[in-house]
Amino acid sequence: MRPALALLLGASALNIFPRVYVYSGFLRDVTGTYMASFMVAGSFLLLGSLTMATLPHFFSRTDPPPPRSLEDKEKGLHSELEQMNSLPSDGNHAGV
Repeated sequence: MRPALALLLGASALNIFPRVYVYSGFLRDVTGTYMASFMVAGSFLLLGSLTMATLPHFFSRTDPPPPRSLEDKEKGLHSELEQMNSLPSDGNHAGV
């Protein structure tokens, strides 16, 4: 997963790189200082870091568990339905 994520981030950086100068200059023209440009860049850096921290298994050194097969899901659903149907019915809610 990490090589694919690195490739995605690298490709998006090449796309965004030329626009940084345009937006930075625009913010400097509007505010009169480059402080706003640095604040916006820093906020995007923090937002990206927080987003990466929420990815499942990002900080794990082990591989994530394999996805459950469709057959396992159907077996689990079937056993849950059997268990629900085998519960004694409540006489107070008959007909509901």
